[in-house]
Amino acid sequence: MTPAAALAALALGAAQPDPEAPPASGAPSPPTIDSLLDQAPISEDARQAAVRSAYDAAQARRGDLDGRWRLDAVGGRTLYVFELSDPGQIADPRSVTPYVPVIEGAWRDPGRPSAAGGSGFLASVRRDGTALNLRFFDHDAARAQVVTLHLKADGDWSGVIEGERPARPVVMKRF
Repeated sequence: MTPAAALAALALGAAQPDPEAPPASGAPSPPTIDSLLDQAPISEDARQAAVRSAYDAAQARRGDLDGRWRLDAVGGRTLYVFELSDPGQIADPRSVTPYVPVIEGAWRDPGRPSAAGGSGFLASVRRDGTALNLRFFDHDAARAQVVTLHLKADGDWSGVIEGERPARPVVMKRF
């Protein structure tokens, strides 16, 4: 062994901690299986409260469009049901683009609950302050349904839907 190799081996050996040596003072020791098993069991009520608290904290970070909405014609007939995922202004790991917080969603035609083509994904959702624009393809794959809405004081959205049929007034409300 050359002198340089011997020095390198000596330095490498000195840099490796002794597995039997106690941890340095002030440094926390890593948990072991035995230390985890020795912990007092948590009650089912405490476990439920922790899960509920974590869920509530996650929901509080969601945007105000998150959830189920219905799009009604002015006469009151429900035209579509939307399920929107609004991550607010934070990244959403469930999103198609997790590091760009965008609103995504799906639509369903309640008049065709189990029909093929009676539901699908929204092509785009754009929100600009109090204006909202939803685009999706229902019957005609070449012509999008476009819903243009404006926020009302009561939290509902009103506007028009246009696409396959002539434009008509609509209102979007929480389900």
